[in-house]
This record gives sequence, C-alpha cells and structure tokens, in this order.
Amino acid sequence: MSDTLVKSEGEVDQKNVFESYEEKDYLRLIEFGPPGTGKTVFIGSGAGDPRVTPGLIIDVEGGVMSIRSKCIRLENLYDLWGGTKTIERPDIRQHPDINSKFVVYKPKTWQEMEDIVALINDPGDKFNIYKSVTVDSLSELNYLNLNSILKAEVLKNPRRDKQMYELQDYGKSANQLRMLVRVFRDMPIHSFYTAFANHLVNNAGQTTDITPSLVGKLAFELPGLVDIVGYLRITRQNGENVREMLWQPDSTLRAKDRSEGGKLGISMVNPNLPEVLDKLGIK
Repeated sequence: MSDTLVKSEGEVDQKNVFESYEEKDYLRLIEFGPPGTGKTVFIGSGAGDPRVTPGLIIDVEGGVMSIRSKCIRLENLYDLWGGTKTIERPDIRQHPDINSKFVVYKPKTWQEMEDIVALINDPGDKFNIYKSVTVDSLSELNYLNLNSILKAEVLKNPRRDKQMYELQDYGKSANQLRMLVRVFRDMPIHSFYTAFANHLVNNAGQTTDITPSLVGKLAFELPGLVDIVGYLRITRQNGENVREMLWQPDSTLRAKDRSEGGKLGISMVNPNLPEVLDKLGIK
C-alpha cells in the first residue's frame, strides 16, 4: 500500500482508498457488417471529440477514403510517435490537426502491428498521446497475420505449400489475435474494431449465425473480449435508405450491449460515435 493511503500505523485513509479504485470508463467496441454500410464513417464521426482524439486508426483494410478529410495519413511507422528513443522523427504532437483528426497508418506486415502495440504500450509520456485506437479491419488483420505465419513457415521449410494454410497456422494466428485484442483492451484508451460480416447457413439454406468475419472460433471468441458489439446494416425506413446499428442479439445475430440496463437500446439509426459515448455516460 502506498504511503499516500496510510494516515498512521493501522489507520487507513478511506477516502483515498476509494479514489484509488475509481476507474475511468474506456469503450471497447466491435462493429461489423457488409461492405459499404459505413463502418469507417462511424469511427470517423468521432473526429474532434476530445474523448477519442488524438486517435489512431490502424488502416489494415486501406479503406479510409470515406473519411479522408478527417485523417492525417502517415507513411513512416515512427512518425506516429515522433520517433523513438533512438530514432528521431517530427513530433506528431505538434501537428495543427492532431486534436481534430485521426492519425492513420497502414501496416505492411504483422511485425509492424507488433511494433505499434509495443509503442502504444510504452510507459513513456512521449508515446501516450492517443486516446483511442481503431483496427480497421479485424477481418483483414486476421489474414495479414495468417500470411505472416505462412511466410515464416515457408522460410523454415521450403517444401511447404506457399499458398495453403495448415491447421497449426490457424491455431497460432488465433492466439496472436486474441493477445492483440487483450492488450488493447487492457490499455487506458478506447479501442474500436471494424469487421466484415459472415452469414453462416445450414443445409436448408437458413441463416444460423451472423458473426464478424473471422477465421474459425475467433468469430465467437473476440466479441467476448469487448463490451459492445454492433451490427451495421442498410435498411429502408420511410422510403429512404438509412444506416442502422443493431445492439441486441437475436436467434442468429451476434450483437451485445454489456452496459448496465442496455443503455444503447435495441438499435440506433444513422449512428455516430459521440452519441454512443454520450448514451454510455462516457465523459
């Protein structure tokens, strides 16, 4: 116990103890849906909100064109932090739009993803500049990871098929994706993830599950590591197409709202990130 919590031997400052256990609310959210429904636009709606910006979008999918005006795109990994202790780069904190736009970087390899995680998790003040991190998308990251594993295995065994994943590759990839999501979840920042949707159909042609498009059990496991899972779709209302985010599960849909009392309701029409944060009481 720290000295600040001890008034005298055997006597504890109750007020400070309770304050020490206070936690700031950080949102961990997966949104999934078909292409073109506006998943990236939903994230981009948070640009300029001081709860989530400065924010980092890890653009695995290469699909931020829909929010280009809200992005600061960087080409050098180390520009995300203004360099490291040994590599000097311009200080991103001095960018005039750092508080009103998202910083965007497209990782080229899984190793770069690991470097990003390590830098965000660095205890040094210089690196703790981001209030949120978005992986866009988990579906593409899943395959980036699998390809890196396959490439490493082919280097070890040149006789391996260069285009065919093996069972152990899927197992290793699943472990690495779980670890990445857990690391982001445990950081004192908001973490958001987009994913494509996968419709599982039985032999009778009936949809049995609508899940994030991820390999194997990850489709069911990764949603369990976050607080909110929303399904984004285009629906027809009053003669117009609108975007609708579903927050509650049904017999086939893998959605969830872990907030007390289900603060997000059943669905939200034309959803935006600041509204979600407001409804959840995140300040």
